[in-house]
Amino acid sequence: MLGVQEVAQEKNTIILQFKTDGALGDWDRLIALEDTLIQAFSQNDLAMVDGHDFGNGTANIFIFPRGSWKSALTIIMAYLKHHNALDKVLIIIRCKSGTYEVVWPEGFDGEFEKL
Repeated sequence: MLGVQEVAQEKNTIILQFKTDGALGDWDRLIALEDTLIQAFSQNDLAMVDGHDFGNGTANIFIFPRGSWKSALTIIMAYLKHHNALDKVLIIIRCKSGTYEVVWPEGFDGEFEKL
């Protein structure tokens, strides 16, 4: 049986990464957004929300797209915009090959935590 890390390496993964100082409000927002995305993808089957982690200055939500990650990204962007979170997030694609690509914000050239 494969572990979580091994499964993630077999699939493209969309990572939503937020900066956090560890405040309870940041945790609550992360869980609320994760629950919203779980509901969204349960209606269209474009992706599966695989969980989250919280610590080391970041909060992350992991999403496995079913098929094209671009289709799932459209849904994610709409929900982030609706919840006023689009300006607070990095959206990162962790490819099967182990490479990372920041797809939001466009033109991002800063640093992020590689998971």
